[in-house]
Amino acid sequence: MENKLFFALILAVLFSAVFASQHWHSLSAKSDFLEFYLASFDSTAVSSQKSCFTVSFNSEKPVLVNFRAETGGNALFSEAFQINGLKAKQYCFNPSELTAGQNTILLSANNNVLFYHVDNGNSIGKKTIVLSADSAVQDYQIDWLKAFFGILCIALILGILYAIIPASFSSIQKACISIAGFSAMLVINFFALNLLGLANFFGIALLAASEIVLAFAFLKTRKKEQAFRKKPQFESFQDWIPFVIIIFTAVFFHFFTSTNLTYFNSFYERSTAVVTQNNGLALNDPTSYLGERPFAFIPGYFMLEASISQITGLQSEALFALMLAFAGLLFTFAVLFAAEAIGLEKHKGMLFLVLAANAFIFNFLIFTPRHLISFSLLLIAFAVLLRFKNWIAAGIILGIAGFVQVPLLLVFPLLCVFASRKIDFAGLAKSFIAGLAVFAVLFLPNFLKYGLPSFAAPEDWGYLLSLPFNFVFFDLAIPIFVLLIFSLRELYCTLRKNQSAGFSSFQKKLVIGIVLGIALEMLVSYRANVFTAFLIAVLAADWVLENQFWKQKEAIIAAFVLIAGFIFIMSFLPQAVIPSQLEKASEFLGQHSKASDNILADPFYGHTVEYLSQRKVLADLWVEYANSEKLNDSYNFLKTGRPEILEKYGIDFVINNKNTVFENAIGKNPTKLLEFPELNKVYDNGLVFVHQVPQ
Repeated sequence: MENKLFFALILAVLFSAVFASQHWHSLSAKSDFLEFYLASFDSTAVSSQKSCFTVSFNSEKPVLVNFRAETGGNALFSEAFQINGLKAKQYCFNPSELTAGQNTILLSANNNVLFYHVDNGNSIGKKTIVLSADSAVQDYQIDWLKAFFGILCIALILGILYAIIPASFSSIQKACISIAGFSAMLVINFFALNLLGLANFFGIALLAASEIVLAFAFLKTRKKEQAFRKKPQFESFQDWIPFVIIIFTAVFFHFFTSTNLTYFNSFYERSTAVVTQNNGLALNDPTSYLGERPFAFIPGYFMLEASISQITGLQSEALFALMLAFAGLLFTFAVLFAAEAIGLEKHKGMLFLVLAANAFIFNFLIFTPRHLISFSLLLIAFAVLLRFKNWIAAGIILGIAGFVQVPLLLVFPLLCVFASRKIDFAGLAKSFIAGLAVFAVLFLPNFLKYGLPSFAAPEDWGYLLSLPFNFVFFDLAIPIFVLLIFSLRELYCTLRKNQSAGFSSFQKKLVIGIVLGIALEMLVSYRANVFTAFLIAVLAADWVLENQFWKQKEAIIAAFVLIAGFIFIMSFLPQAVIPSQLEKASEFLGQHSKASDNILADPFYGHTVEYLSQRKVLADLWVEYANSEKLNDSYNFLKTGRPEILEKYGIDFVINNKNTVFENAIGKNPTKLLEFPELNKVYDNGLVFVHQVPQ
């Protein structure tokens, strides 16, 4: 019965997430900005023919447009009209309105401004620029039959793995290990198949089927376990809240957002698409750094997601939704397993709540399955070592976690030292070495092809990025607020009973670790945030456990405080997603440029532009093996507008924020209006500009 419930949970959550993705953003507020762009224009004029241009206006809400066209201060057209949706209009005027030589046609629609250049009298014929080409924007349709059987296959595999695990394991441990084992299996399978050039649907399906047959054979021949297993106890409603949160974030959250894309998950999803279409790892990234950059980013997540894409046939938002649900389930069981391993069974729900209330962690839950999977595997490796003293299994899982996100390899020993009540230094050393060895084997092909990683601007965008105190405080504000409540409650009890509960030795070690974690975030790398967040959650749960005065009603109050915290986080996290203006501008490029065109984007926008427009970008923020010259030239052009930079790389379009250059991850550099008079400004939506380079 227990196996069937686990299978049903997996199947229901995964399929519901995919189905819901078809209705994402349906309850979000409509965008209130106006898109204004040029579809075509005459770049040269002759006296015998009228000079024309076609402009388009687009708005999700009804809006009154005040349109004006002028040149040299002289009005060509002026009118007002109502639009609701897309409206295109063509205007033509006599070349006699122009002066001899170069002219600038200035177009305005409310506060949006476009301009283009037309040469009058220096050509024997009229030349028209048409900004419409082989569109890269495709409407993906789900093959529901294949998707259902693919998800059913995943649920069956997980169910079989769950059943194979000995009965001496708790239900949480079995669920956690089965999902982690499946993830590791897919990564290792893809790694091996990629070396053989067989990383396609048939290769993955054949290998997975063979492993399932072997698993069935093992299941049938395995002797019955005689060990008694105590069922996991869910002491109160708070122990069920993790599942409510995961179902909400995986299935319903994106109904209320304008987009599910962030500046970095667009890179992860695009890279998976490259791997899937290529049936293996590519040699170069086809759009990053003009298609010249090695496809050398640590590929563990791409291997996992591409395998699931091959099995289910899912792509785009539907695949992302499936991965979000998959990662959420893994994270839930991983946190509960880690809580059990530490000895916090009775308050594992509280530990989950405080951990998820961390801004970065909650961001993972709703936007970044890659980070969520790597962090979950880290917690599982920690729990396996702590609970079962199995350094080999812990090392393998740790190696896979590092192959998804490298910095977590270094977080592991810190976690073991500060989050465990009793440290097994020998087991820690052996599991850490095993993890490094597994990672080294998986990383070896990259090393042989590309060498050790080089980094562009690591202090601004890479692993060495540190956060100022106010950023760290915002990240930890809600868990710290919960700890403040506990502190006040302890002070109250101390005054009433005339005695202090005090800190235990374990709690003192946690406090030292928290201080160390905050220092690492501020001075070395913000990637220590998962370590700090977990220690605060453990301290909160352990504090509740140690103090007998904690009552059920107070647990309910704390839970409601955390729920209020989640609402607070959700009010700020939409700032992490890409603005709808960038999404629309990127889609404009995909629809109104050629596949061979080169784009210069603010590198902060690079991943998103590549993903949505499917065009080559001069520089983005994938800093490993990056070309520093291309990255610096992108910033230099945005700040100086020097035309030789565009000529150097054969740039056809420039896309940028209207007045901001994003040169680092934690701050903005507002500047003057970023218009480039020598170019043709062909798109404006109030936030993002697109300029076309005259040919």
